[in-house]
Amino acid sequence: MMNKSNGSGNAVQPDDALPEELMSANEAAIYLQNSEAKLAKMRHDGIGPAYVKADSPSGPVRYWKKDLDAWLASVRTGMKSN
Repeated sequence: MMNKSNGSGNAVQPDDALPEELMSANEAAIYLQNSEAKLAKMRHDGIGPAYVKADSPSGPVRYWKKDLDAWLASVRTGMKSN
């Protein structure tokens, strides 16, 4: 895919150039096998995985895959230590 210009002569990356590790709330919910509503409640309650707000405080929520993996590891139960 070719890069587009933003009008100022600077190249704009194509839409598919976003890092694979950065996920939308929907993608994160699918990855965690959960619902978007549950993720939203966890964000509100301050108990879910780390997230970022893109663009502004009211912008879309995004999750880094590494943060989802870290959160999953932190809530893992049932493991015996040696």
